[in-house]
Amino acid sequence: MIAKTKDIEKSNLLDIIALILGIFILFMQPLKNLINGFSLIDEGVLLLTLLIFVLITLKTGKIKKRELTIFTVFFIYICIGIIGNWKSNLNIKSESIITDIFSYAKFFIMLICGNVFFERTNNNKKNISIFAKIVRINIAIALPLAILNQFTDLGMRDDYRRGLYCFNYIYDTAAIFSWYCLMYLLILSIDFLNNKNKKNYIFIALNILLWLFTGRSRGMAFGLIYIMLFWSSKFFSKKGKKFKFKLSYILILGLIGVAVAWKQFIFYFTTRTEARFILLNTGIKICTKYFPWGAGLGTFGTFAAQKYYSPLYNFYGLNKIYGFTFDNALYLTDNFWPAVVGETGILGLIVYAILLYLAFRYMYQRLALNDTSKKIVTFFIITVLCSSVATTIFTQNATIGDIFYLCMIPGVIGVKKDE
Repeated sequence: MIAKTKDIEKSNLLDIIALILGIFILFMQPLKNLINGFSLIDEGVLLLTLLIFVLITLKTGKIKKRELTIFTVFFIYICIGIIGNWKSNLNIKSESIITDIFSYAKFFIMLICGNVFFERTNNNKKNISIFAKIVRINIAIALPLAILNQFTDLGMRDDYRRGLYCFNYIYDTAAIFSWYCLMYLLILSIDFLNNKNKKNYIFIALNILLWLFTGRSRGMAFGLIYIMLFWSSKFFSKKGKKFKFKLSYILILGLIGVAVAWKQFIFYFTTRTEARFILLNTGIKICTKYFPWGAGLGTFGTFAAQKYYSPLYNFYGLNKIYGFTFDNALYLTDNFWPAVVGETGILGLIVYAILLYLAFRYMYQRLALNDTSKKIVTFFIITVLCSSVATTIFTQNATIGDIFYLCMIPGVIGVKKDE
């Protein structure tokens, strides 16, 4: 009886922690600007879930095969990067290498440790309902402001695109707010698993509309993909069939996303003065020069390379280009795959692709437990894969937040995936 009481107390404590963390994640970026201590929210969430994972692993004395496989492949990836550091002999600071390792690890730590964390909580249904209510309130406030912002400057304007003043709401930029619109959409969708509240249909539609006010192509592309995914779900249910995930769905919907954003894609990757073209071109040059290992961790395209300003930026003349200088590093982390090929070469690119495949398969096996959750997970995989072409999506704080909420799915459905 005492043991059961202790288990309940532990579960309640974890539920409270999950609630607090979930609310902090929703307002992570504006909180960082208000209070210095909140700049470590995402790192705190990751380290806390990692600590819980380690404690549980030590207590049980075992780790699941799929989780061990992902960690092993990630270790191989990091080893390739470190060999690249040794081979290139660029004298990169150890702090830069450690920072880079943590950045690359974020996605996988949150996915695996988040799953283990939420296996030990009991109030996922209640918590996701609270998060959904906060999101609905946010949308109800933000959308009228986004419309009003078109006629009078509310101090929430970013740049001007497609005849609209891009809306950034309480976030630093419209680009950042765009990622939080994706987070809102995922939370409202997960709340469907709680109850098929008609409010969610309405607010999902309003959120997609709000997303368009950010002026980002991804808002239009991903909004369209989301609608198509859930329309197909209704089609299957009307035909009395169950939705079955197929790789072709991701490919087809991914192509739709690319088609919608094709004009922007061509502009960014064929215009020689654009940041993404410069990063891609330089990444390929680095990959060729330091074949096949790459230049090593902390050397190119990552937060660590920016913070400690890698010597490669001087070598390739990026220090003379606006947005790439030491004191104005606006675009140094504006892409992901050039960083992978630049830092870890062809070998790293192959290993990272395998790592992502394992991670997505793990995600689908652990979280896609019914028709609706299959749609949600499929949608997330499509968004991160498409976004990785033009952003550092796998290391972004908002993406880590997305995975945090996605890991709640089994508990919301009422299935414990402990096997």
